[in-house]
Amino acid sequence: MFTHPEARGQGIAKGIVKKAIEHGLKEAAKIHSTYAASIVVDAGNSGARALYEKCGFVEIGREVMPGTTRLVILLKWAQGSGTGVLEAAVA
Repeated sequence: MFTHPEARGQGIAKGIVKKAIEHGLKEAAKIHSTYAASIVVDAGNSGARALYEKCGFVEIGREVMPGTTRLVILLKWAQGSGTGVLEAAVA
């Protein structure tokens, strides 16, 4: 996912992440399950990482992408992983 440079700072990416979390929660509720999401972000993409962390994602690891020297950060969001996680995504 990316936001065009001219559209950044308007909450578009945050809104997409919020909708994805809400959709996952609704689908999990239909089958009486918990919801977890994960995302991979380039280690050098501090803007994206900051966005995901504001939405409640936490770092769970780092790895080099196979066949490259690109370092990526693995992030996870889990229902009940902390207080106010969904509220952070909504705000």
